[in-house]
Amino acid sequence: MVIRLKGQTALEYLITYGWALVALSVIIMLLFYLGIFNPTAWVPVRNEAIGLSVFGITDFTVKGDGSMTLYLVNNAQSSVNLTDIKIQDSSLVGSTPALSIVMSPGANLTISGVSTITGARGDAFYNNKIEFNYTIIGGASHIDSGIIRGKID
Repeated sequence: MVIRLKGQTALEYLITYGWALVALSVIIMLLFYLGIFNPTAWVPVRNEAIGLSVFGITDFTVKGDGSMTLYLVNNAQSSVNLTDIKIQDSSLVGSTPALSIVMSPGANLTISGVSTITGARGDAFYNNKIEFNYTIIGGASHIDSGIIRGKID
């Protein structure tokens, strides 16, 4: 017959759960070390533009200082006059070529400028609203808006 004292039972209980907590702590630290809890691992590496209908963004880059290059295509059925590009309600500064630009249907355009998106290269993420202000030739003014997101190049 085994006789256990209350103190011995309590000590065995604490040691058992202590080892379980140590093992759990080691597993959590290992997951942090391997980058499982790093949000950069879950964000797509490729930049993407979504929600636009008239202007297609075939590719784009954003640098840490805010400089941005957009590769656009006019998906409209008619010619449009692109008058402004806004990122988070701030116009693209120093755009090259200068806006206002007439684009025929299916035409491609590469445009560069400085946006309000800044951050450290490779570590900073953005998810910003983009707006294209344009006028249909012989028609009214419109806004085509969507979202651009990705990592700073």
